[in-house]
Amino acid sequence: LAASGQGDAAVQILTQVLTKDESHVGALLEYSKAYVERGRPNEALQILLRVLIHAPNDKEARGLISTIVKAPNGLDVMNSELGDAAKSGPALAFMATLVKDYGAVEESVALY
Repeated sequence: LAASGQGDAAVQILTQVLTKDESHVGALLEYSKAYVERGRPNEALQILLRVLIHAPNDKEARGLISTIVKAPNGLDVMNSELGDAAKSGPALAFMATLVKDYGAVEESVALY
């Protein structure tokens, strides 16, 4: 639906799916993409971090996180959404490795 220009309808369906199963990885991924397309990287990153809780090795989620971090102000978005975890060495090391693996080398260095 989103690809055919019916993004609002897609978001409504995804919301219904997530109401029934808040850990549905496929719905979470699509929901995060809808936020990216709407220029709302903070919300997208919040959702992608939830995906990592349920599917820590999900390649699509990791790639989308890296895309967000590589965008202008992406590191600010990440630090904002990590909250107190942004002060945690292990959390930052995990995120730095994750984004480096998907091409965000400069951003990875900044996280270390």
